[in-house]
Amino acid sequence: MTSDDGSTRELAETYADGGFLDAKWDVMRRHRTSAQSFEDWLLDQLPIRPGLRVLDVGAGSGRFALPLARRLGETGRVVALDLLPEVMAPIRRSGLPVATVVGDANEPPADLGRFDIVLAAHMLYHLDDVVAGARALAGLLRPGGLFVATTNVGVGMREMFELHLAAMRELGLPAEDTAEPERFGGDTGPALLRQVFPEVRRREYDGGFVAPSADPVFAYYAATELYRRPMRDDRIPMPTRLRLAPTYVHLAQETINDGGPLHVHKDMVAFFCRGTDSGE
Repeated sequence: MTSDDGSTRELAETYADGGFLDAKWDVMRRHRTSAQSFEDWLLDQLPIRPGLRVLDVGAGSGRFALPLARRLGETGRVVALDLLPEVMAPIRRSGLPVATVVGDANEPPADLGRFDIVLAAHMLYHLDDVVAGARALAGLLRPGGLFVATTNVGVGMREMFELHLAAMRELGLPAEDTAEPERFGGDTGPALLRQVFPEVRRREYDGGFVAPSADPVFAYYAATELYRRPMRDDRIPMPTRLRLAPTYVHLAQETINDGGPLHVHKDMVAFFCRGTDSGE
């Protein structure tokens, strides 16, 4: 989430126009294990009241900005901030009163003003320096304002990753069973945020889903870098790349046929951080 060319290109490849994020959310809406969506669960815990100013950082296609605007109505103000202008196109098309601003979370535009709530949903792990980024965003809070950051707990969706490894190996492609170091996650988040905020509260959410067939598993997988990275790798012959999708679907359906609906586990966490009364 920085403005250097390499990071911008990487984010653009990952999130494109927001369609891949929407595909993931659609799977979660249809097959989630929790009775309440993650969006509703999180927004229900915010102190929504008339006249609030809320900043959604890394807003994407409006996963939180749009329902926030509906809840606040004409009495509040929602600002969506993202590094990629094309990702925010659905927000602009929605007709809801959400201001879209293109900017870097590490160096937010100086004219944004101050907010009662700053929301950083599943985006702090994109920052090169999480503490510096959180400190920059904290500077946008009104005195006593609320900073909310969400992320994943540990390595989630292990079941989907195991299918990926199996598909890659069946095609004779290299696949390493290693996890990248956790930059900002459920375990590392509290210590990082306490360097900025005096008060940090943690709440967990079951973000997994249950797939009755291979279709939702593949729909989610196809929207991840696990699938997209080998598909754009020119070193892999195109016929092999084209076999990845059917191979994955076959393995997923075999797993479901043998053991019943596949439970893909993914725990998520929200950190609620109260700013200082002075706003410093």
